Amino acid sequence: RSGPGPRAGLPFRDIWTGTGIPKDMTASSRILGILNDYCGWRQHAMVSYPVEDHPFVDSDYIINSPLSYAQDLESNDDKPCTDIDSYRKLRAVPTVSWGSNHIPKLLKAHVPFVIRGSRLISTDETKASIKNGGIMPRWGPDHIHKLFGDRLLDVYESQKRYFRYWKADAHTGPYEFKEPTVRRQMKLKDFFTEVAKRMNKMGQSLSHNPEEEVKAKSGNKTQKGGDSTFLYLQESLSGHPEMAEEFATWNWPWLLDIVHTHKWGPPDRNIILMGMKGATTPAHYDEQENIFCQMRGRKEVYLWHPSDWRGMYPFPVNHACDRQAMVNPDAPDLVRFPKFRHTRPHYALLQAGDLLYLPVGWWHHFRIYEHLSVSITFWSKQPKIKLEELTLPLTERQLINVRRNLEEMVMRNSGPRSLLDLNKALNTMDKSSNSGKAVDPRKSRSKTPEGVLEFMVRCLCNFLPREQARIYVKEMLEGRYEDDCGSWVQPKGENMSGW
Repeated sequence: RSGPGPRAGLPFRDIWTGTGIPKDMTASSRILGILNDYCGWRQHAMVSYPVEDHPFVDSDYIINSPLSYAQDLESNDDKPCTDIDSYRKLRAVPTVSWGSNHIPKLLKAHVPFVIRGSRLISTDETKASIKNGGIMPRWGPDHIHKLFGDRLLDVYESQKRYFRYWKADAHTGPYEFKEPTVRRQMKLKDFFTEVAKRMNKMGQSLSHNPEEEVKAKSGNKTQKGGDSTFLYLQESLSGHPEMAEEFATWNWPWLLDIVHTHKWGPPDRNIILMGMKGATTPAHYDEQENIFCQMRGRKEVYLWHPSDWRGMYPFPVNHACDRQAMVNPDAPDLVRFPKFRHTRPHYALLQAGDLLYLPVGWWHHFRIYEHLSVSITFWSKQPKIKLEELTLPLTERQLINVRRNLEEMVMRNSGPRSLLDLNKALNTMDKSSNSGKAVDPRKSRSKTPEGVLEFMVRCLCNFLPREQARIYVKEMLEGRYEDDCGSWVQPKGENMSGW
């Protein structure tokens, strides 16, 4: 329903933290307005990779029209997808050129897009240094070694190609958890040496010809230990005074103007990423705005609208892999994760000089397409909103915060196992909702599973009609708070793309 403000009742402030609310219309409806007013965008909305050659997606499924792209986002906001093959239909992420007047409007609409020829950080090889009579390409191994010297940098090691984020001190739930990666510290020269050894042992080519290799088999199976593991450099750029000269060349006025205009926090988190070909960051979403710059090589990215969280099956909030998908998009187990069928992926192949805007709440799954591809990220906190400015209905992007805070509140009040136990009470909740009998309000104060479920429903009634709130609680719990969630930390199955 629409209308100003939430209804009074159960603890509203505890389950809401602000994330810029559109005052008059949803972000998705603004997208359609942008496209209708600026038809010139159509020529820029192109697939940045020949999708008819995509390794596992039928070209008949590709949606190339930017208008179709925006209309699909509109349907994602409030209409469930019924297409059981939707997860195989890629939609192209829109692409615009540097300096386009569409950029501020797309940022305001919270839709991901790619800027070609970005000038935020230079990739211009004509500015490279001369060394031993040859060119030193910017963001190549020699250039990066010159920037960092012999500093020890954070490098993660994995038995598979997947590099899942995790946070051990956040793991307070009763779930099995084995750290999927090992953090090491290495000098760049040692990193390059170790990477070359592993690529050679796995039978992978160090050439930059992914079109040929993607058609080949994925190579030898990864074995435990030794040179068969994968390496991925992920170094924070804080505390690197030796890079001051490089930082001074970046286009900070352009970035700070975006931050100021959209009321983001300062872009104070930056990470440089460089890894072996095929290294994959599994699907997850961030709680900060992300400006993602591709500096060298190419990198694939798959994205999902915030409303697709139902099909992504995020790990429990009190799991070390919070905000990440249990389902592996490369090889989804559709028996264990049936709702993944109804997700709607978007796709881009980033190349050197590209800038990708990743809005808060959008799921993203990255894979390195060229060996030693280099990326740099800029993270900014999302803007807060005053409670009196809240309008209904909430968008899916805003409901992310409601869902997370409600889960945390329940576990804080009822214990770390509480949501796991709630799954057993779902049938009881269904029978109660179908009985036609009034619900005793005292149940919401009970610590029994049924009482906690009723408490969650009543909290959500601040934002949703009661029946929708019941459905939302079921979607929040089903398939997520299960005993087996720890077994999905290391993604299972072969990668469908050929890696």
